[in-house]
Amino acid sequence: MGSRPYGRAHHRGGRKLNNQDELSLEIGGQVFCGVHWQRSGVVPVIALHGWLDNAATWSRLLPLLDSDEVLALDLAGHGRSDHRPPSVPYHFIDNVGDVIAVADAMGWQRFGLLGHSLGASVATLVAGTVPDRVSRLICIEGFGPLTTAAEKAPRQLAKSIARYHGSAGSVRLYDSVEAAARTRAEATKVSIGAARILCERGTRIENGQVCWS
Repeated sequence: MGSRPYGRAHHRGGRKLNNQDELSLEIGGQVFCGVHWQRSGVVPVIALHGWLDNAATWSRLLPLLDSDEVLALDLAGHGRSDHRPPSVPYHFIDNVGDVIAVADAMGWQRFGLLGHSLGASVATLVAGTVPDRVSRLICIEGFGPLTTAAEKAPRQLAKSIARYHGSAGSVRLYDSVEAAARTRAEATKVSIGAARILCERGTRIENGQVCWS
C-alpha cells in the first residue's frame, strides 16, 4: 500500500452493516464521502455513480460482490460529499483528479474501477490517465466523455455558461423524501424504490422541508 499524502480517511461509527461503513476523506480542504465495503486481501475497487446520483446507486449490487473490497464514492457536490466552492463550476474533467486523489488518500496504489453513466465516463479517463494503477475497468452505460461536433462547441459552451449562472440560488423544496423520490422517478423513469434509495442519500432538510443536497 502507498502513502497518504493528499488526505485522511475516517470511518464513521454507528452505521456498520455487513462490513459496510460510511467513510469520509478530507482532501485539500474538501470532504469526499462514500460507503466502504471492507474486505482484506484483495485489490480494492472504486465505484462511481452517474450524474445527479450518489453512492447509494450501488447499495443493492455491491452486497452481492462478496469477494471485493469496494469504495462507493459520492462525487463532489453529490450525496454527502462537499460541494465545490460557489465560484467553481463542475467540470467533468475535475472528477478524474478527484478519483485519483481519493485512491491516494486511501493508500491504494492499485485499484479497480466500476462506473455507471457519468461515473463510467470518468472511470475510463482515470484508467487512461494512470493505467499502471488500474487493475480492471467495468463500465455500465458509459465509455469516455460525451463529444460534440466542433462547429457546435461554441453554442454548447454558451448554453453551459448560461445554465451555470441561471441556476445560482435556486432551491426546490419538497414536503418529504417520498415526494422528492416521486419527482425523481417521474423525471428519470426509474422505479420509486430505486428513486427513494437515491433520495435518502441525496437530500437534506432546510427550514423543515426537503431539498436536494
